Amino acid sequence: MKKSIYHKIVVIGHVDHGKSTLLGRLMIDSGVIQQEKIDKVTKICKEKQIDFEPAFIFDALAEEQDQGVTIDTTRVIFEYAQEKYCLIDVPGHLEFLKNMITGASEAIHGILIVDIEEGIKDQTRRHLAVLALLGIENVLIVVNKMDKVNYKSTAFEHLSRELTELIKMYNLNFLDLIPVSALHDENIMSVSRKMKWYQGLSLIDSLKKLVQNYKTNLANTLRIGLQDVYKLNDKRYFVGKVFSGQINPNDKIMFFPSGKESIVKSIETYPVKQIDCAYANESVALCLTDQIFVERGEIIALAQNAPFVDNLFGANLAWLVSEPMDANKKYLFKLGFTSTYAKIHYLPDKVIGLGDIELVDLELDKSIAFDLNSANTQLANFVLCDEYRTVACGNIMNVMASSKSKELSQPNVFKEISLINRSDRQLAYNHQACVIWLTGLSGSGKSTLARNLELALFQRSIKTVVLDADNLRLGLCSDLGFSKEDRRENNRRIAHVASMFKEAGFIVIVACIAPYIKDRLMAKTIIGESDFWEIHVFCPLEICQLRDPKGLYKQSQSANTMTGIKSPYQIPLQPDLRLDTSELSLEDETNAIMKLLIEKQIINSREVVTGVKEF
Repeated sequence: MKKSIYHKIVVIGHVDHGKSTLLGRLMIDSGVIQQEKIDKVTKICKEKQIDFEPAFIFDALAEEQDQGVTIDTTRVIFEYAQEKYCLIDVPGHLEFLKNMITGASEAIHGILIVDIEEGIKDQTRRHLAVLALLGIENVLIVVNKMDKVNYKSTAFEHLSRELTELIKMYNLNFLDLIPVSALHDENIMSVSRKMKWYQGLSLIDSLKKLVQNYKTNLANTLRIGLQDVYKLNDKRYFVGKVFSGQINPNDKIMFFPSGKESIVKSIETYPVKQIDCAYANESVALCLTDQIFVERGEIIALAQNAPFVDNLFGANLAWLVSEPMDANKKYLFKLGFTSTYAKIHYLPDKVIGLGDIELVDLELDKSIAFDLNSANTQLANFVLCDEYRTVACGNIMNVMASSKSKELSQPNVFKEISLINRSDRQLAYNHQACVIWLTGLSGSGKSTLARNLELALFQRSIKTVVLDADNLRLGLCSDLGFSKEDRRENNRRIAHVASMFKEAGFIVIVACIAPYIKDRLMAKTIIGESDFWEIHVFCPLEICQLRDPKGLYKQSQSANTMTGIKSPYQIPLQPDLRLDTSELSLEDETNAIMKLLIEKQIINSREVVTGVKEF
């Protein structure tokens, strides 16, 4: 049976707009608070000669009682109608912005409270910016203190229009806009009779609808953060926390950014007990069918729904300390269980200080796995630290676009068309034309496989050619380096040459690292989707380093361009074929591609050549 999870919801609003009162009311009405605690708080109120308010139920700190504001983050947990809620009350004033963002960073949903009389304040706008910053896209808007306007609709309708426009400015979604009086328990647990003009749901019912909508999508995106790997009684346990989705025995999983894959043999919890399934927010130990070696911070996911892998991305960043950001300094970057150092790039004349929220570019020392803010998987939210403290937090918004293609419009250049078309060539050659794009780390075996595949095709009298990226860098691409932009241009040139050979009726074999998904998609577009077959030549990094046929890994200590170490390699998410060259023989790898070509009717299976394995 699927376990119920706690839905974390941040409650924000301007000072004195009623956050704590609303949460206290929910606690009392849901039956979580025992009468003894209510009596105790009532007694304290009498001693201080103040009226009892639901807010005092959990505003327990003496300093908070004296000042009448919430200083730290308070979590309120309760169950209602078979749903579990964790409501996070965070401070609403600027002085405690760091506390607010820290508390809100764990939430999936948000409740914004606005006083009907005071309306939208500067802090309201700042709080909405924080929600957008943290990727909390779904928000309930609660217009509080309706008792002060005698529950009339006119003030509510006017404020509703303003709030609707404001929400759109921050690209947020609101499920409902609810008029309430938290102090007098109106429209909280049931629809108020004093606001008959309101046709919507009560707050608790809107809250339930919000989380149920989220639950329907929760299982679709598996993300597990790897905390460590333990060996006990000759078994290896891959210990981590399920951030989102669910995992089952026999699931085929991949580790990112390393790209290693295996199958889940069993799922265990502490005390040692095997379970049939694990869900979001659970900590588990996975036993796998393969004894692979991975490090803390890797993300476990399914290949068909993989995270991004890169060391460059754009992010919304909130600065949390009084000292301004130092553009020349590297800060410790933490996301999930991953940590590395990051350089911040932004406008050179811009000073980012306490409370500022800015869009910046981050460049990490190593590639990591992450999601964008819209995924709600917890893999978009990060923090930056200096030597002793957290200085900023942020949310990953986009993968930095590669520079524009150098292919420029040439008005005086016209394409010449051959008198022999592709169809005639294919009929004469007795096979179809296509491009087989071999991608993988240096040392994975791309070039060796390309040469062997070329020989196997040649022995069948098939027109074929190999485009090896290293050979092309000696001539056609000798002017290019290894920056992200130059790698993109290198792939573009190779794709165009491959396309020309394809149009001439050849089966083209490309052996190229091509580390970025976006660049391989560009190549696929240039060549043509129906003619492009992507083969992932997979090999664990440590084995590639041991092989090191070109001595490149030995140089990587001083180079910042070595793919898989300093420069990212983004694993193909849905390749046409994935070959593990650490396990397969060269003959098996070649035969697997030949079988693919036969299945796709590129070549004829009836042709038999001595020395080439038949299928």
